[in-house]
Amino acid sequence: MLSLEDEAGIYGAELAIFAERRNLPRDLFAAPDHIVFKAADIDNFGILVREEIAPKSRLALCVETEPRFKVAAELTGRLAIYDLGYVDWVEVDEPRLGQEDNVLDRAEFYCDSLERALTILRARGIPSRITPEKGRAYIGVETPPPSLEFRLTDTPLSDIAENQLEADEAVWISLLRVDSEPSV
Repeated sequence: MLSLEDEAGIYGAELAIFAERRNLPRDLFAAPDHIVFKAADIDNFGILVREEIAPKSRLALCVETEPRFKVAAELTGRLAIYDLGYVDWVEVDEPRLGQEDNVLDRAEFYCDSLERALTILRARGIPSRITPEKGRAYIGVETPPPSLEFRLTDTPLSDIAENQLEADEAVWISLLRVDSEPSV
């Protein structure tokens, strides 16, 4: 996997090309919320969180979503999604069976009217539907090969994280880096 910055830039360029070709209004992508990385395996999940995400994060939390773990982190800086905008949050998911590599899975964009977005997508022949999920709803879009996925969501990841912490569904992760064994 390339750096987080490179992965986000490449993904964003591919998404911008898709949006241009399908004549999607740029305002659908005006409020980038976060990007989601999927780890190749449990070892890479730990490495990705510990070596790539933690050093660049202000805070991080972990939530168990049967049967996998997810980490949400607020970055100390921002990641550019090409010229679509910047994200302050990233999510890292444990792998699915059969996944072979670390990948930038998708970007999610905040959208205050999913119904309007749904109308725009359908008018351009893009299959889509609103999917309700605990505490939020989203429209998931998968492009034809080379396949990309993006979501339009009605709830920012920061709000989801806060709600999960308040409901004791998530735990804080210490971002302290320990490079040596403690002395006894």
